[in-house]
Order: sequence, then C-alpha cells, then structure tokens
Amino acid sequence: MTIRDSEPTARDTGHPASPDMLVLVGDGKLVAVELRDRELVIGRGRGCDLVVDHASLSRRHAVVRPGPPATVQDLGSTNGTRVAGEVRRGGGPAVLDAGGSFYLGPFACVVMRHAPAHGSSVPSTSPLRIVDPSPDKVSSVVREIARSGVSVLIRGETGVGKEVLASTVHELSGRTGAMTRINCAALSESLLESELFGHERGAFTGAAMQKAGLLEAADRGTVFLDEIGELSPAIQAKLLRAVEQREVLRLGAVRPTPTSSSSPPPIAI
Repeated sequence: MTIRDSEPTARDTGHPASPDMLVLVGDGKLVAVELRDRELVIGRGRGCDLVVDHASLSRRHAVVRPGPPATVQDLGSTNGTRVAGEVRRGGGPAVLDAGGSFYLGPFACVVMRHAPAHGSSVPSTSPLRIVDPSPDKVSSVVREIARSGVSVLIRGETGVGKEVLASTVHELSGRTGAMTRINCAALSESLLESELFGHERGAFTGAAMQKAGLLEAADRGTVFLDEIGELSPAIQAKLLRAVEQREVLRLGAVRPTPTSSSSPPPIAI
C-alpha cells in the first residue's frame, strides 16, 4: 500500500465512473485484475481468466462482467459464491456496486473504481494508494486486506500517516492481541535480531534463560516494523523468511518455531 496526499478523479484520468478493477485477497494472496470490456471467469481450471489454485474453488467457479453495472454470477460451483450474505450456486447474475464484495471460499473479491489506464487483464503489481488512512475513511479493499491476514508493506513519505494506516489495519483485522511497534533504526543489529526472533538459553553471553522474540510473542496481534529499510541485508533475509513462512529461528536454536496459531497470523508492515 502507498499513502499519498490526493487521489485522481475519474475526470482527471479519463476513466469511466463504473467499477473497473477486481481485487482478490485471502489465503496469503493479493491479486488485482483489471476489468475490461469482457467477462472475467474465475476458477481452478487453466482456461480461466483468473486462475486461483485452491481446493475450495471449482474449475469454472464464477464469472464477473464489468457492466455497468458490474455483476457476478456463480457457474454452478460446488461450494457456491457468497454475495450479500447469500450463497449462490448457479442462478442469475448479482449486481455489484463499486466497493461491493463477494466471496469464493476463503477469498474476498472486491470491485474497485479507477484502474490504471495501461496494462491488460492480468494480475497487477501496482500499489494500492490510500488517501485517508483513518478507519472510517479507508476503502472496502483495505478492510478485506486487514481481515485476510496477509502481510502488508506500507510505503510513503515521512508524515503522511503510515503508522496510522498500520493501526487501522490492526483495528479492522479482528485480532485479539496488541499491536507491537518496533523502530528498526533505534536498535543495534545484534540486539534487534534477539528482540525480533528470540534466543535459546546459552545462545550468547548473558542469555541465562530462553526468550521468545517479538514476532513469536505477537501471536493474535500485529507487528509494525518501522524503518525496515535500515536493517542489514542478512537481517532482512531472515525477516522475510519469518514473514513468508510464519516461523522464526531463535538464536541458538536448531528448529524453527511457528509464529501463529489457528487465529489470524501477525502481519509485518
């Protein structure tokens, strides 16, 4: 996510006011797909426009049509498509307003306005831009991302509200634990590694007891890593593994320790 001061309007960009982007989030995935003038078929099958390899989806699960208005139609899937609290298996299309969402298994799909003017109907790596990071101003996409448990990278200039957005993500996530804030630039590398990943008894001089790191202790909560770019490449590589694998290797340990239970995992920002 990127925070910036203002967002272009439909008039500024030349985009129509109708919804023109689909964002799929869940099970550790975040994919943005532009909706052009043709339908978008979602499913596990290789012939689908958006292939989501997950056991809960059928080979041809649902189809989204850009409209206006945008609609979603279940294609007779096994587990159905949930729209406005109703599970549909086959039947006619359901209208999706801008910001409206539907669900395919563990995946939330949200319709957005103002897709980029270039590119094609393929997964996009463009950042999601946030105008106002406060809880009552963020879009439904941010709300779905917060509830999904995926890791989030927030970028922006000093003072635009990155920590506010991190707090918003935590507040909307439904996690019962606290939000832990870590200033990576304020700690020495050796101390930071011990604080993040923990250590075993006798791992270094003065390590008289085993200690869980902040990533491990933040189970059911959120970890906000500020100034992450100040970390050394070695620590960044170890942190990346912890974020992707949801496990940490304590100093002096030979086996990794999971950082999350059955509840939504902590996210690193």
